[in-house]
Amino acid sequence: MILKECQEWGVMEALGKLLDMKWTIEKRKQGMEIWVTSNVKPESILVGECYHAKERKRTHYLAAIIVDALNENDKAD
Repeated sequence: MILKECQEWGVMEALGKLLDMKWTIEKRKQGMEIWVTSNVKPESILVGECYHAKERKRTHYLAAIIVDALNENDKAD
């Protein structure tokens, strides 16, 4: 009975989406802003603005670390 109600309410679909959550690096504003975004929840983290080559390299490096950490954390949960 509970399983049927969960299916009707869409709970099973929501749980399935949360389990498939992936974090990725996204470029915005013609590649000048680097964001880490989730494919499931409307969540984003601004990592930095890339107006200089040195800053771009550092921002991409930091974004990659954040993505790896968030994806590892979601696997553990």
